[in-house]
Amino acid sequence: MSRPGLPPIRLSCFGGKLEAHDTSPESGLLRELNEELNWQPNCAPTRAVDLYVDNELIAYFYSSADASPSTDFTYESDRGRHGEWMHLDDALKDERTSNWHKSVLEVWKSGGDRADYVTPPENT
Repeated sequence: MSRPGLPPIRLSCFGGKLEAHDTSPESGLLRELNEELNWQPNCAPTRAVDLYVDNELIAYFYSSADASPSTDFTYESDRGRHGEWMHLDDALKDERTSNWHKSVLEVWKSGGDRADYVTPPENT
């Protein structure tokens, strides 16, 4: 499924939605880390940046002191998706990184906690 600012060929973060049994966004995050990456961080992730698209809250982004399980980590899903860890500056420079995620990474790098992405008008 394609969404404005996030076409399917772009690099992005894994994610998911809160399920009925999740007691908080943080518990949902830990469940998703386990389900999607088969990984649990040693330190509790902390909320880092909230992403707003066209003034609507879309996602919470979290940071963890032990965010990378190893420097050679790769991921293959049963849905044909591939993942890998990237250095922040590399992700910001990579043309495949989605516009949404670049806005979040730029805000996080500068120490902010809210990213506001405005969908560009469609070409007519």
